Amino acid sequence: MLGDTTSQNLANEDPYRKRRPDVRASADRPITMLAALALVLVAVLTIEPVLLYSYFPSQDAPAHFDSANVIRLSQAQDDAFVSQFVTVEAATLTNQLSTYIFLALGPDLPGSLAVKIVYLLFFLSIFASFGLTLYLFGDRAILPLMLAAPFAFSRFVHYGFFNNMFGFAVAIAALALFFKYYESKRLHHILFASALTIASFFAHVFTTAAILLIVGVFFFIDWLKAVFEPRMLGERGFWHMTLQRLLGPALACLPAALLVLGFMLSGSGGEVETQYDLRRKILQLATLGLMNFGVLNVALAATLAGVIGICVLSTLAQRTERGLSRDKVVFMAALALLTGVYFIIPDWFGSVTLFDLRFTPFLALVALFLLMIAPPARGVRPLMVAALVVNIALFMDRTLNFQRLNNEYREVEWVASTLKPSTTLAHIDFSMISRDSDGGAVASLLQRKQRFDPHLHNAGYMANGRDILNVSNYQMNPALLYFRARLRCQEPCAYIEPDIIAPMALGGDLDRFRKALAGLEEVISVPLDTIIIRHAGLQGEAEAAYETVVAELLAPRYDRLVRDGAEADETAQEGAYHVYVRKPDAPAF
Repeated sequence: MLGDTTSQNLANEDPYRKRRPDVRASADRPITMLAALALVLVAVLTIEPVLLYSYFPSQDAPAHFDSANVIRLSQAQDDAFVSQFVTVEAATLTNQLSTYIFLALGPDLPGSLAVKIVYLLFFLSIFASFGLTLYLFGDRAILPLMLAAPFAFSRFVHYGFFNNMFGFAVAIAALALFFKYYESKRLHHILFASALTIASFFAHVFTTAAILLIVGVFFFIDWLKAVFEPRMLGERGFWHMTLQRLLGPALACLPAALLVLGFMLSGSGGEVETQYDLRRKILQLATLGLMNFGVLNVALAATLAGVIGICVLSTLAQRTERGLSRDKVVFMAALALLTGVYFIIPDWFGSVTLFDLRFTPFLALVALFLLMIAPPARGVRPLMVAALVVNIALFMDRTLNFQRLNNEYREVEWVASTLKPSTTLAHIDFSMISRDSDGGAVASLLQRKQRFDPHLHNAGYMANGRDILNVSNYQMNPALLYFRARLRCQEPCAYIEPDIIAPMALGGDLDRFRKALAGLEEVISVPLDTIIIRHAGLQGEAEAAYETVVAELLAPRYDRLVRDGAEADETAQEGAYHVYVRKPDAPAF
């Protein structure tokens, strides 16, 4: 008995010593029916808002749907109205998954339903990854997985970063397999991890890069710890230990690394202006990228982040008679280094946008995997259970906000009914310049480009799969090489994304505002048939600016459509949109 214990301890110290398979495997802590049911319950609660409400609150989802529709029309109909204004580039290997899904869904589904189907597929994918993690790690994974459930509603999910979302779901499974290989050194774990890392590239290149970074840092630190502990080198020496610790992960990551390198060298992502904001980084990390809906949501997200942080620090600080375990040392150093990378890399650089938003959930994942692998400190499990109460509160807050936002979306359907095929459409959101950032004073630390605005790209729902040119779709900006469908534009291109036009009207000087609209007409070489203004909640300077725009620029050129009282919906947010239709022979801007 004593010999068995000694052999076990040696095996735990040196993972490359011959040991029984899966020393800390799920076989030691089998999956109970209660754990499986708990995961199923969380999945049902997560998917419920998708099924219950007509619209899933998402900022960029309507734009993705609209872009896929433009590609479909341009490829299927040579005489399509939109095809004379856009050029469709060949598909790249990465960042195209959502486009293929929308194209596969066909032309007849309304935009709101098509978007819900994509979100449903994502939730099924992420909980399939959770299920694989539970299978690999057994019951010790159930509490961390329950804490991971809110990340199905991370900010980048509500932003509508569809390809990033699916890549994140695949990344959870890939990292679970890599961390399981760290425990077991079983060949099939590393082979499946390699396959999923490659698969993540076909969803989104950023998620592949994040997997490679995390795996590289983790296994390098594991190797470095062995280098400075002579007893870990064993009888065969440095090179044998190095090959045993690094060869498997390196070969597993090599194919995906080559794909990422090829993408970077191709310049497919274009270039963006470098931005760095330390306060914004701190806020994103303090809420783990879960902040979406206002002050209560910010407080709950920060509470959950704090509880997870306490659980991690308590687990890392717990020492045994022989000091910190190998697992804790490696995870502690990896988390510290990855957090340092997070604070060093700008939020916008090269072809990467919103790095903070995309990377914070990965930091949370590494922390939660620590709670699965390293024995948790005494008192951590009650804290994790307490965190589940915060999760329930987050779920209830999210449900209430879904209900509120769905009422606001209802008027989009009326606007869509006023539009006719073979027309041009521009959507300008004046509400954004009078609306405080979500979360009040705390979230005002965020720059405008990181606010979750569920109505910013609603014009995609208004066009709703018809042959309508939506010039408000930022994805068709000729300067963005990231997307396939782009407006044709001669250099120098006068295109300005309509979501940044509204602030130009502030202060009463309308010349910039007029020139921006004239630039849009110059790009498409035809007048704007319909201009839709989001008017909800205007007050103060924003309301005065809008009234000036209407009086001096729109009224001489456009007639405003008035909604028939019989069409009004008591649950909708009446007056949220003002629709202006161009008069015959109206002057250009």
